[in-house]
Amino acid sequence: SIKSHLLMNEDNLGWAAEETRTQILSYIADQELGPGDRLGAERSIASALNVSRTTLRLSLKSLEETGIIIKVPGRSGGIFIAPRKIDRDLSHIVGVPQMLRDQGFTSGTKLIRAGIALADRKSQQMLGLSEGDYNFDVIRIRLADGKPISLERARFPSELFPGFLELPIGDSLYELMKTHYDTEPDEVVERIDIVKATSDEALILGVAINTPLFLITRTTTDKIGRTIEYSHDLFLSDRTRLVIHTKEGAS
Repeated sequence: SIKSHLLMNEDNLGWAAEETRTQILSYIADQELGPGDRLGAERSIASALNVSRTTLRLSLKSLEETGIIIKVPGRSGGIFIAPRKIDRDLSHIVGVPQMLRDQGFTSGTKLIRAGIALADRKSQQMLGLSEGDYNFDVIRIRLADGKPISLERARFPSELFPGFLELPIGDSLYELMKTHYDTEPDEVVERIDIVKATSDEALILGVAINTPLFLITRTTTDKIGRTIEYSHDLFLSDRTRLVIHTKEGAS
């Protein structure tokens, strides 16, 4: 029947696309292509692999969905090996600079704003402050190999960290707390949402408006139970992978 013929063609097309996908992966490995390298244009890839454009597009769609390649439109575009993703490990308390260095990236920071302000109601609630209390407010862009990966806003009780703004706050704030105030994070609670970049956020991060972002809202307490941080981090979802290590506890 016509229906069974169409289903057979779909099955054959799916099998061919999977085989082509394997060929592309082998080609990437053989040519030792790395993040950012150009794989080529659809026409040249289809010709090199001796497959139809339809089959190739199915294979490329699968590779794009799994984050292996990216398609760049335009005359100077084409198909490229996707940039290496950064693992944002939620199982450990570590500053972004150390996290990046551990994965072989060059860490960088751009300070947008740092100041002291009256704590708003939400900051009072999250930091355990009272009306009229102040907090430090720090907004920074985090860079990996010179390119933005996140926009972060962190707030800290000013009473706990006198002279904080006089310190070099371009690197890890946790390291500053440890070195200058003998205070270390002991427990972190992080909540994750998916949001769309506003016009301001898109401009700062160098992406299109409405680009999906990971919003990580964090509260941090020290070893004697004081809340020392309330922050919001916006991570680029196409450059970041969230990782959680879980171990079964004793029952």
